[in-house]
Parts: sequence; structure tokens; C-alpha cells
Amino acid sequence: NAIRLSTASVIPPTISINCGLSIINCPTRDVRVVITASGASDDGSITRFRIGTLSGGNYRNAAPPEGASLTFDLRPIGSGRSVTFPLGMDVLLAAGADSGTDTFTYTVTATFL
Repeated sequence: NAIRLSTASVIPPTISINCGLSIINCPTRDVRVVITASGASDDGSITRFRIGTLSGGNYRNAAPPEGASLTFDLRPIGSGRSVTFPLGMDVLLAAGADSGTDTFTYTVTATFL
């Protein structure tokens, strides 16, 4: 576990999944979302993801539990609509990590079922 030594606020990234007006599958097909860590820095890596409150859509079954990667399904989004959620994550810092800001990458994939 890492300790955050700062008084600055942290704003988690917001993920948006958009369905354009011309995409014919949007009103009728569920969407599978997969979130994975896609890289690590010399100073650490993402160890766990968690989803915040879903806005603009519904889960097919239930919100996913937190984990090293996440896979979950959404009900059809609808043409011209978007689903958004904040993405929280835990980062494990390496021993002797440099101080300052670091970047951790992840991939979000959304596909029709």
C-alpha cells in the first residue's frame, strides 16, 4: 500500500462511453466494458480499479467488484446518448520511487454483445 503525502485534491478520471446517432446497434445491444492496466512506470503500477456511480445508463447485471481488471456489461445505451462513471484506482509505488507526479496508463474497451 502507498501513502499519499499531499494536501492537494485528487480528481479521478471520468470515463464516457458515447453512442452516436448513426450507430444502429446503440438502441438494442448490450455493451461489454473491459478495463485493464496497460503499462507501468518505473515508479509503480496500477493494482486495483473501482467504478464510481454510473450515470446515464444501467448495468446488465450488477456493478463490478473492484479488481486488478474489470469486466462488466451495460444495457443498451441508446442513440445519441452517453454513459459516464468515475474510475478509481490503487497504485503500488516501487521502493525508492521518485517524488512528484507520475503517469499510469490503462485501457478501456467497449464492444457490442
